[in-house]
Amino acid sequence: MTMSDAAVKSARGERIRFTIRTVRTEMKENGLRGLFRRYGWRLFAFGIAYYLIRDIILYLFIPWLIARHLINH
Repeated sequence: MTMSDAAVKSARGERIRFTIRTVRTEMKENGLRGLFRRYGWRLFAFGIAYYLIRDIILYLFIPWLIARHLINH
């Protein structure tokens, strides 16, 4: 039996919400040290990846699109 696309997206969204709730609870109860003990280097790697992708979009891609548009017109 296969799940529909909507069911898969719903399950994925629920899993993400659960993880975020778990991280918040762990942070409140045990602080940053407890959070690092539970998730280890995965948490650090996720943070680096998140900020790297965000900064590339914000500081490289968007200005490049704007400059390309201004130069062509």
